Amino acid sequence: MYKRKKFGKICLCGVLVVVAIMTVSCSSGLEGIAEMLVEEPDPYDPGIQIEIVSSSEEETQLEESSEEEEKVTAEETSEALPPIEPPRFYPGDIIEAEHVLTVDVDKFFIISPISDPVFKRMDGNSYRPGCPVPREELRYLRILHYDFSGNIRVGELVCHQSVSEDLLRIFRQLYDIGYPVEKVRLVDDYGADDDRSCSDNNTSCFNYRTVAGTKRLSLHALGLAVDINPIYNPYVIWRSDGTSVCVPAEGEAYMDRKKDFPYKIDEEDICCRLFREAGFTWGGGWEGHKDYMHFSKGVRPER
Repeated sequence: MYKRKKFGKICLCGVLVVVAIMTVSCSSGLEGIAEMLVEEPDPYDPGIQIEIVSSSEEETQLEESSEEEEKVTAEETSEALPPIEPPRFYPGDIIEAEHVLTVDVDKFFIISPISDPVFKRMDGNSYRPGCPVPREELRYLRILHYDFSGNIRVGELVCHQSVSEDLLRIFRQLYDIGYPVEKVRLVDDYGADDDRSCSDNNTSCFNYRTVAGTKRLSLHALGLAVDINPIYNPYVIWRSDGTSVCVPAEGEAYMDRKKDFPYKIDEEDICCRLFREAGFTWGGGWEGHKDYMHFSKGVRPER
């Protein structure tokens, strides 16, 4: 069983210390023992605190043997033992299914303003001078997703506030059906280099940049576009001379969409259907060139 606890509370380690504190609180009524509180997760912090506590059966056994243990005051304990913070989950971390159920899956799917720690990662990378979108109009999304090995991982996205609810709902639906998305990290972890991010098959959204091969501002620069599993759903340009361009280059084996292979997005794919139902445009439906990874919502198609 797991429980969140408030920071700053005295943390007890070892059977002797726990039993002694329980004995003191029951027998002498000391007022120095902090009350147990449940803390809601901070929506501005991508980490989730989880603390492991003993089962009710173990607690009963400890209570029955407490009379034989040495008594220690709460003040003495706090001086003798440094506070121990519960483990935290961060973007990219693997989480066991039982942990998700204990914490409540809804707690992992959040929308929040761009906090200072998140903006510190973005500043000078995905968010650079000249960006037409104020920081206040961007939103940070924390989600859960299944990777290609079936692990549950924590993911993160930055998007425009106008599409944040749509994206959170879609990624929750994909998670609920076990749809595989290999990685979902901020493009800032790749130095805001879209080629590096796509080559690592990373799913991302906001990045102040132009459309590949042009000087036109991308809808990613406005936080209105997201790329899903880029290697298996590449951006492809077919030239009149019969040559082609594939981005990322690692996706060349997946340019022929008539082939059957895993993680392919097509019109029948549930991912494509969910985005289209929410009013997004799919780049795989464009004429001339295809951007199979791409879903966007804006005033113009990105092509």
